[in-house]
Order: sequence, then structure tokens, then C-alpha cells
Amino acid sequence: MLDDLENFTGIVSVEGQKINNLHFADDIDLIAGTSEELQELTEMLDKTAKSYGMKITAEKSKAMTTSKITDSNIDMKISNEKLEKVTSFKYLGATITEDLTSGKEVKPKKVIATSQLTKLKQILDKQ
Repeated sequence: MLDDLENFTGIVSVEGQKINNLHFADDIDLIAGTSEELQELTEMLDKTAKSYGMKITAEKSKAMTTSKITDSNIDMKISNEKLEKVTSFKYLGATITEDLTSGKEVKPKKVIATSQLTKLKQILDKQ
């Protein structure tokens, strides 16, 4: 099913890496540069899912634009059902927001990691 997405021409470049989706297990997040491209990707994924006997439901699917997209009045649909627009979503436990920042859960982990590295440095400096 993901092979169809890989052949899509409207791809976003992130630090030189071209992507149009993030996926892990049964979680797929589509990424596009315009609302038209995103709708096309959504329809492509829906069609492919149906060919495998699966259904993508509007109530479990969401749409989000980022600060880099000027078309904030996005009206995404799956099988003619409008998707709820959200301002953030969770992906693999991390919250992604409209301004493309990770959520609050990253900062405490960074503080803990810095603290532990400082302690490790002190131990290593004594040797």
C-alpha cells in the first residue's frame, strides 16, 4: 500500500529528504505542500486501502496545516466525509503542533539527559 504513496510526485523536502508520509504499523500520516496535493494523497491512500478490503474512516482521521502552509482553510475529505481539523497530533508518543514544534514531553527529557550527561562527565573527569 505504501508503494503507491512513494510514487506520488507532489513530495515535500525536509532537510534534503523527500517525504510524503510518516508511517509505523497501522499509523500513516500524509504530508503535502498544498491542500490539493494532500487531498490527492488522501484519495490515493483511500483507494488503495479499499483494494485491500480496508476502510479509512473519517472519524479516526484528522487534518492539520502548519505555519508554513498559507491555505489554512483546508477542507479534507475521505469518501465525501469531512475530516476534523486539529492544531496538533501525536506521532509515536510525541506531540506535533501547527508551528512544527514537538510538544512539552521533549523538554523534560532534554533536561534529564543534560543532567545525566553532566553527572557522567564529573565521574569520567575523576578518573
